[in-house]
Amino acid sequence: MKHTFTLLLGIGLTVSLAGCAPAQAQPVPTDTPVPPTATPAPTDANTFGSWKLVRKSSYAHPVTLAGFLNDTFGLTIGYDGEVHYTTDGGQTWPTAKNESFCRFGLDIVDENVAWTCGNRGNVRLSTDGGRTWKAVADFGPSEPRQCRYLSFLDAKTGWAATPYEIGATTDGGQTWSEIALPKGSAEIMGMTLRTATSAFLLDKAGTFFRTVDGGQTWVGRPLGLAEKEYLSFDTAPKAVMRFTDAEHGGLVFTLITGTIVYMRTDNGGETWKRETIPGLDGTNSYFYLAPDGKTLTITDSPNKEILVLRYQPS
Repeated sequence: MKHTFTLLLGIGLTVSLAGCAPAQAQPVPTDTPVPPTATPAPTDANTFGSWKLVRKSSYAHPVTLAGFLNDTFGLTIGYDGEVHYTTDGGQTWPTAKNESFCRFGLDIVDENVAWTCGNRGNVRLSTDGGRTWKAVADFGPSEPRQCRYLSFLDAKTGWAATPYEIGATTDGGQTWSEIALPKGSAEIMGMTLRTATSAFLLDKAGTFFRTVDGGQTWVGRPLGLAEKEYLSFDTAPKAVMRFTDAEHGGLVFTLITGTIVYMRTDNGGETWKRETIPGLDGTNSYFYLAPDGKTLTITDSPNKEILVLRYQPS
């Protein structure tokens, strides 16, 4: 049964990562942009299986996760609540105005609306393209159980999740309603909301779940991973998915070997077609998949690079 609640944090909670105190509000820059660091991908190179590199951007500011909505608009979130935005494909990254603890979850609805979440349950909403962020009701605790999965339809309706709980809001994050997890599910690896009642979820055991009634009931089916194939799990998303309708969807995740896997379905997850994304190591990388289901952002932490790939099957 669902019930409405506002998640509050206990007095004894502590931040497990140094430097995760709330960031001071930063003025929104109007000039003095960061020197250009992004370059368009070459026309006939940088192909990774069915995925083509369309943008690469380096960064020097703190980043836990980056996400691009399209070729030009993207966001980065990081420690101490530091958030940056770009409207030129990552050539410049102005600093956004935000006060929060460390950020680990991100969803971009369009070029105006975006959401982030992270430590101390801090959830933040932007309605001006990521330039400024406002606090809404908290959801979830701090690391290692912090909120890191978000899926929103607009500035009002969406879901937030930690590995162990899901909350839904229809009032812009003023309140959260508990969504019952699928019976017998392991830790949540990723989730996506297609409509207010239709959602999909992947757990750490490699089981794919779907609901058509807002989480009142779930149907699960194993992805069919091979023996000794295990999903890689970390503080930020290493598995992402999107569905463009009730039947067609895609799922990207990393195995503990570092192999990045892409799976797609045209029957609502009953069966999947699988391929790897070769030439990339996902061991220390984190993912964001845009609503179109074809634009994948990989945050390559060791190399401090952001890769934007587009799915273009031959």
